[in-house]
Amino acid sequence: MDDRLRDWIRADFGLNVAEITSVGHGADIAAQVWEAVAAEGRYAVKWSAAGSDTGHEVAAFLADSGVAGIPQLVRTVAGGCGATTRASGSP
Repeated sequence: MDDRLRDWIRADFGLNVAEITSVGHGADIAAQVWEAVAAEGRYAVKWSAAGSDTGHEVAAFLADSGVAGIPQLVRTVAGGCGATTRASGSP
């Protein structure tokens, strides 16, 4: 699983993840959450079955607007807010 997840993160976001650890919890009960470590820094990685990118879009808008305390969203290599959907339906 870790290698497949790393491959997807590299393909979708251009990040070479060296280490990935399951966090096991988050605000979205329909999500799986990991901490990823890459040469560029540490990242939160979220896969959700909720079926909407609304949360990512709102966070990106707030960060792009310069709202204090909102971390910058890492966009996909195509410039989007969320990764491509996987055929298997899960990471």
